[in-house]
Amino acid sequence: MKRRELHLPLTCALVGVLWAICWGMIHKQSELDRTRVHLDQSIPLAVAGFLGGALIGAALQRVSALCPPLTRVLEVILVPVLAGSIAGPLGWLARDDRLDWSGEEAILRAGTYGVAAGLALYPAGWACQCAGRRRKATEPVGAPDTGRDAR
Repeated sequence: MKRRELHLPLTCALVGVLWAICWGMIHKQSELDRTRVHLDQSIPLAVAGFLGGALIGAALQRVSALCPPLTRVLEVILVPVLAGSIAGPLGWLARDDRLDWSGEEAILRAGTYGVAAGLALYPAGWACQCAGRRRKATEPVGAPDTGRDAR
C-alpha cells in the first residue's frame, strides 16, 4: 500500500492564512471605505495565520506519522475545510455592502458553500483514484505501452 502524503504544514498554513484574511475582512476594515482592508493591518494577520497554521500542520503531521490510519480522517476533514476557506474571502468580495456591511454573513455563507463543495468533490476524487487503481490492476504485465503515460 502506498503511503499517503498530505503536506499538512502547507495545507494548514493555507487554511490559517485564509482564516486570518477573513477575520481581517470582518474586523479590520477601513473606517472610510468598508470595502477595503489596509495592507499594514492585513499582512501581519496573514503572516500570523500562516505561521499558526504551519505549526498546527506540523503537529498533525507528527501525529499522523505515529498513527497512519489518522491520515485518511485528516484528509476527509481538510478537503472541505480548505474548500470553505478558499470560498470565504470570495463571499466577502461578492457581498452587497449595503445589506451586509461587515461581510460576516457573506463569508459564512460562501464558506458553507465551499465546505459543501469540498464534501461533494472529495468522494468524487476518491472514486476516480479507485477507478484508476482498478484499471491499472487489470492491465496485464508487459502489456504494450499505449502512450498514455509518455511525456
